[in-house]
Amino acid sequence: MSQMNMSTITNIEIKQTKTGKDYKQCKLDTQVLGKDQFNVFAFHSMYAEVEQGVDFGEDKFILEGQYLNLKDPKKTMSRGGAFKSHQIKEAQDTKRQDINQAQQNREKGIKTASTMRMAVDLAIAECGEDKSKLAGLIKHWREFCWTNWEADEASYIPF
Repeated sequence: MSQMNMSTITNIEIKQTKTGKDYKQCKLDTQVLGKDQFNVFAFHSMYAEVEQGVDFGEDKFILEGQYLNLKDPKKTMSRGGAFKSHQIKEAQDTKRQDINQAQQNREKGIKTASTMRMAVDLAIAECGEDKSKLAGLIKHWREFCWTNWEADEASYIPF
């Protein structure tokens, strides 16, 4: 079993961001991932725990670009808003499901509107001047159009 290297915070300076929010600039006694200092901002879930003399294992740090950062166990996004790969996969799966559902809703809407339009056209053509049977004929043709929506066109001889 390998020994995990620990780094101790030797010095902390409280500084302010351009927007006036506090952050801690921390100096380490050893280099971690090629860096010997890191910053912890007030929104970090471990901000209060970062004090002089506290030890952190190498696995608690991440190198993001040129910056060494303390991993935030409650944060799901890394610096710059980049998602972790499993979060990207989950987002893509959710998006795929949403697109499929939207496509199904769209197709059903087209089918609903088209079969109603076709049913009205066929019912008017069939009943001619006698409009007393129009409602019944619309229902009949609508059911026919709905049932035969996906029928193979090659099996029907036109006219």
